[in-house]
Amino acid sequence: MPDIQKCYLLGYSVSDVYAAWVSDKTVIPPATKMRVEPTVGGKYTIICQMGEAEWVMDGTFEVVVPNEKLVYKWEWNKDGAVSRVTVLFSEAENGTRIELTHTDLADEALDAHDTGWDSYIEGFEKHLAESSPPQAQA
Repeated sequence: MPDIQKCYLLGYSVSDVYAAWVSDKTVIPPATKMRVEPTVGGKYTIICQMGEAEWVMDGTFEVVVPNEKLVYKWEWNKDGAVSRVTVLFSEAENGTRIELTHTDLADEALDAHDTGWDSYIEGFEKHLAESSPPQAQA
């Protein structure tokens, strides 16, 4: 199975980016509700409304290193296809580097997840802009 590997640079501090990533207040459309328990074994649930259908992504945190690393597995609507997401947070010039790897995806899910992550980060940046000051420019 192919993997998705992404790198994003955001103009916010690592602590602000990490805090938003693990907050149940960071609801990015098409999500309508989240529950996040950022501890090893904690749940990560996203509820999405897509047209008339409601989709639920249930996940479990496997690794939690605050401000550095998250690893969680997830499954959409109990479809049996469990994939794993690894997110690394590090300081970058003028902000934060996010290195994201999404593994164990079925071939037919690859394109949707690939573009889905880009869309999510776009909404995530908008959320950050509305809730956090940008990293000071040096």
